[in-house]
Amino acid sequence: MSCVLNEPMGGQAPGEVVLKKWVLLEAGSLSEPVEVAFDIDLSELELRDSFDGSNMCFRHAVGFRIVRPWYTFSVRGEEPICIRNCAPPKKAPAPPEDSTLTIDDFGGVCTFDHGKCTFAADGRLVGTIQFSGMMGGTSISEVSLLLGRTEMWGEAAGADATVRYHLLHTADQLPITSDATIPVDIGLATKGTESGVQEGPLPPSMAPLVPTDPETNKTDTPSVTYWVRLLLAKTPTSADDKKVKSHWSTHPILVLPSTGMGSGV
Repeated sequence: MSCVLNEPMGGQAPGEVVLKKWVLLEAGSLSEPVEVAFDIDLSELELRDSFDGSNMCFRHAVGFRIVRPWYTFSVRGEEPICIRNCAPPKKAPAPPEDSTLTIDDFGGVCTFDHGKCTFAADGRLVGTIQFSGMMGGTSISEVSLLLGRTEMWGEAAGADATVRYHLLHTADQLPITSDATIPVDIGLATKGTESGVQEGPLPPSMAPLVPTDPETNKTDTPSVTYWVRLLLAKTPTSADDKKVKSHWSTHPILVLPSTGMGSGV
């Protein structure tokens, strides 16, 4: 009999990324019911949190297998479980350090300094967007902040998803043509103007998990990286100008599990 803890991840095709087996009862004959105790320390397995994303799912299950003689079939069972608040792996990438986004290719300079790059999932993105050095004829109609993530389910297979879209300056307002500032104080757990997105803490970042167990596909390497993007849209030059020119700057951030108190990191 064996006890299997596996992490099938979703994408084009599910695959087992972590596959652990423990023999709880050696081969032999059973003539009456028996109970087999077990005690598994999950903290020693360097697991990752369960994750339900926009492009992939990363789930856990605990199961059993009773191997019977060759002329009949094995008995199997599996129960999904949820893993939360896993400790960062020992070889986790260092957190990002650059907390300033800069755009300087639109006829001026726009910066957004949010002070840090590590956030709790229920934390807040706080800072100031600053326009300076605005040249004559430069006009910005919209200013947006996007929070997105890159979900990878293989070494070279993945997709981006925008999980929060906040429109801070709209085309209904007077365009920005000179130096200006826009204060920012946004809860990461609060959805913006995007549709089909629920409010609430986001699942945390996931450091790359490279399969090492036998019987697992070594190309299935799931990871989740968050990023913040400052997006500017220039004012159309005429009513017939349907192509709006955009400028943006993006860098990664680290999202940690929710504090449960709403204040964040």
